[in-house]
Amino acid sequence: MALSQDLNVHETLTDPNGKSTVQAIVALGSNVAPAQGGSCADTIRAAMAALPAPGVRVLATSRLWETPCVPAGAGPDYVNAAALLDSDLSAEGLLDHLHAIEAPQIGQRQPQPVAAC
Repeated sequence: MALSQDLNVHETLTDPNGKSTVQAIVALGSNVAPAQGGSCADTIRAAMAALPAPGVRVLATSRLWETPCVPAGAGPDYVNAAALLDSDLSAEGLLDHLHAIEAPQIGQRQPQPVAAC
């Protein structure tokens, strides 16, 4: 998987004009370098640069960090990051925006298993 994004809605707010906005924490991860060259970190930086859009504001971003692929040896290690967003899009609209950023990286989206603790 070239890029993954998980959406965690944090808080619903109301701006001074009475319009509802949502803060969301988005987790990004990549273990595949871009086809045109570069690194997994470049993939994450490009995704983070694409986050701002009409109705989507980036409030904060994390540093990049590496985590091992699980199970060990199953693939390259991941580069990860997180972003705090403020959006007046619906949750579905925000997820559509994130999928549009992801689509050029992975092609057709396939369900991924989620690790359980």
